[in-house]
Amino acid sequence: MTAHDAQLRAANLIGAFALAAVGAMHREIGQDLSPAATLASLSTFADGASIDDLARITGLSHSGAVRIVQRLVTDGLATATPSPTDGRAREIHLTDLGRRRARAILAARAQSLDGMLSPLSARDRELLADVLAKALAGTVHDRDDARHTCRLCEPDVCGHPTRCPVTQAATRQSLRPADDRNAKSYGVPP
Repeated sequence: MTAHDAQLRAANLIGAFALAAVGAMHREIGQDLSPAATLASLSTFADGASIDDLARITGLSHSGAVRIVQRLVTDGLATATPSPTDGRAREIHLTDLGRRRARAILAARAQSLDGMLSPLSARDRELLADVLAKALAGTVHDRDDARHTCRLCEPDVCGHPTRCPVTQAATRQSLRPADDRNAKSYGVPP
């Protein structure tokens, strides 16, 4: 197998694994992942976020984020209160029920992913974690990228903030001069 063939195979395998992981999480969580990601994000790092923030984190349009927040509020999982600093914005907070649901979602996510990795030995998992940490760090160009990538993460598990490869990559990007960061981030503004 040539080096090019090995690169193509690795990319194909990670793509297939990523889709399988999303499918497994979807089945285990038992709902659309956008509301689940919104709940998880609010519970771990985005409490008090605005709808605009949640749209960036989840990758939804503003109107899509509005619909999800309305659904969360209607279901008693979140509250939307006027922002004290911007009368046009709302701060989204989880209710106790929302925090419980977020914990259940994160536990279901962990269970589904653990099941997918069950054929691997502890050493294989360690090696995979090291490789994935490097690959993930390469996908982060700014804080919004980091928050989007980690929208269904458990920050304590990856050692956030000091050991989290995504947070560390976002921090390194924010410390780079703006011109260099723009050139390296494929046009993503700082």
